[in-house]
Amino acid sequence: MKKILLEKYKINPRAVAEAMWGTGGTNAVRTNRKGAYYYSCSAHGGYVVSPNALTEEEKALLNEYTKPLKIQALVQHRTDGDYVIGVSLTAIQRYVGRNRNFRYSPYKGLVEWQDIEFYAFEEDCDWAILEKLTDIKTLDKHSTCTPEKRKEIVDSTFEKWAKPRCVAPEV
Repeated sequence: MKKILLEKYKINPRAVAEAMWGTGGTNAVRTNRKGAYYYSCSAHGGYVVSPNALTEEEKALLNEYTKPLKIQALVQHRTDGDYVIGVSLTAIQRYVGRNRNFRYSPYKGLVEWQDIEFYAFEEDCDWAILEKLTDIKTLDKHSTCTPEKRKEIVDSTFEKWAKPRCVAPEV
């Protein structure tokens, strides 16, 4: 991985989706907001959303039903700034089981792991939380579903699956 300043680092949503939902045959579907992604992977799929794509109000609403997940970034504190020199997805890996080794020069600065948060909403039912509480949705040109029907499906899924559990357990 090429080093990148910590404040400029953005998660790789495809890698995150594949770590959570399987590799091979991954398809991306566009969404209506920058920083929000939808992937259909080999074993599952759903939304991967950067916290930067959400307003504080949206985060507060979402946090009532789910909590952000975390990946770990290996950060080196150098004289010219803090750099991400590696990323570990082991905290979220369900399908891609591989440990990573990172090489770095310790004389350039102290190294530590830092959590990077993101939100994930699986395609079965969690997607309804995101679509109900924000205006984020996929931009599927081939869908025959009317906006009214889609809202009905979102509301129904949210009421049946998301509302009863309220808060997701800590991971």
